[in-house]
Amino acid sequence: MTSARACLAALLLASLAPAAPGPKKKAPLKAPRPTPAAPVHPGRVAGEVANTDVIGNTISVRCADKTTREYRVSETTRVVRQIKGKPETVPFEDIAVGEPVELFSTDGKTAREIRARAR
Repeated sequence: MTSARACLAALLLASLAPAAPGPKKKAPLKAPRPTPAAPVHPGRVAGEVANTDVIGNTISVRCADKTTREYRVSETTRVVRQIKGKPETVPFEDIAVGEPVELFSTDGKTAREIRARAR
């Protein structure tokens, strides 16, 4: 009987003892980084001319979302206009305020090409 009581006591103590620790849980993964926002100055801007400064060599374009972006016009900037159905290079001075244009830029600061739509 004593051995039966000893076995019963051992089983009772074993059930009350804390369980052996299981495998460690991995830390939760961090949330993925959000994708970067689109660049502030895209490479192509379409809108109408808000301002031109021939002396300072700048042009301001008002976009469809009512924001105005200013660009430098260098000597290498091409200004193209459709004349009689053919694209022809015109001087920067021929661009008028309110004229619809499409401007291309590589750095968001300097205009590479300005395409003026036919009047």
